[in-house]
Amino acid sequence: MLKDFSAFAATGLDIGFRCRVIQSSAYEGLVASSLYPARVAGGFFFHTAFEQEPWIIVDLGAARVVGEIRIWNREDIGIAGMLRALPLAVSCSDDGISWRPVAVHHEIFGGRISGKPARFEFSFGLRTRFLRVSVLDRSFLNLDYVEILQFVPVLQFGSIVNLHRAADGLVTCEYVHERSEGLYSNFSTAMNDVVALGKAGIGVKKLDLTRGFVLFKDQLDKDVYPAFFSGIEAGLPEICQDAAFGFMDVHEHYRGLPLARLNEIASKLYSPSRRVLDCAEAMMAEAGVMPARSIAIVYRGTDKVVEIPLAPVGDYIAIAKEILLEHPDLEVIVQTDQAQARAEVLEAFGEKCRFFDRLPVTEGKAAMHNLNFGREIAMAREEFAVAMMAAVRILSGCAYVVTHTGNIGAWLCIYRGNAENVYQFDKEARLVRPG
Repeated sequence: MLKDFSAFAATGLDIGFRCRVIQSSAYEGLVASSLYPARVAGGFFFHTAFEQEPWIIVDLGAARVVGEIRIWNREDIGIAGMLRALPLAVSCSDDGISWRPVAVHHEIFGGRISGKPARFEFSFGLRTRFLRVSVLDRSFLNLDYVEILQFVPVLQFGSIVNLHRAADGLVTCEYVHERSEGLYSNFSTAMNDVVALGKAGIGVKKLDLTRGFVLFKDQLDKDVYPAFFSGIEAGLPEICQDAAFGFMDVHEHYRGLPLARLNEIASKLYSPSRRVLDCAEAMMAEAGVMPARSIAIVYRGTDKVVEIPLAPVGDYIAIAKEILLEHPDLEVIVQTDQAQARAEVLEAFGEKCRFFDRLPVTEGKAAMHNLNFGREIAMAREEFAVAMMAAVRILSGCAYVVTHTGNIGAWLCIYRGNAENVYQFDKEARLVRPG
């Protein structure tokens, strides 16, 4: 029965409840096989014999990330019963054999009657499978409950709802993204938080864009995730464990990023919708583009200069010409938001150059997503976003890529899974060659 335990529910997600436990010994057959609170608050759910350093071990079933441990003491026989649990030691283990000390507690603590448990908080999370609670003396050990709470990281760009622990112990949530910047900046910030959750062992079963991506939807409160993506695949926490990604990494040298692992994460989180895939097929047909036989020139010419120094378009053209000297059979695809830059590339390569007519350009300095859709740009915001995602998917498959530093440049490499044959003008406008 969980009725007496309901007071714990609002304090966090208990990932230890019902997990297997073993104890060092048993007093008069008082053995607990799994972790439950005492039937009566202030009582005990297990009882060891009187022995040297009695203990109880909780097996979480797999490696979990613990944010806090609260140990609730026996209180039904007064101070004498409470003193039995002192000094109290907590240790953790990955295999149940080798143990690492976590903390030692010397002060008297209570149980559910007083509401004053011993508390151990882990601000960065404690990753472990086994937890051992023991007394560092000759004593009995009998406790009201051992509450083990899931670690939840502080998120930078959104929040979570419906944090849930399944019967198999897996912890999931719904992530609500709350930022609205450039399209691929939104991709980066959302993935930043999803990776943080994954490292904490929390899987994201739904990415809610009701509050975010505002500049790329025609109805402000619409969740556009289903329009842009096909759904989230299982397994994110496992592949996030050794992933290193922060939203500012997009300004680093791409070849230094863990692109293969980021590609795995992106494939599960941002798999394109049928609408995006159909748009990509149509755009390739309209432009006569064959990515595997093309050099992509990707240039942000509007407001990018306020973020980083920009190399001139002529430098991009020079790299493409250098590649063509070695591979004269290749063609050129130019993708830019600025009409002047596109005209310069078209003049340099003539009939050898292609571009996507579906995507608008401007002669001004305002970012495309900040213009007036329906007046300055003759398309809907969601339509623009779909076309932009389709274009980046196409460009990521090109034989060579010449790009600037920023979110789109980084995502071209994330989709590729590597930075091979990618020429990057970095955040100082210096050329970084492949290799």
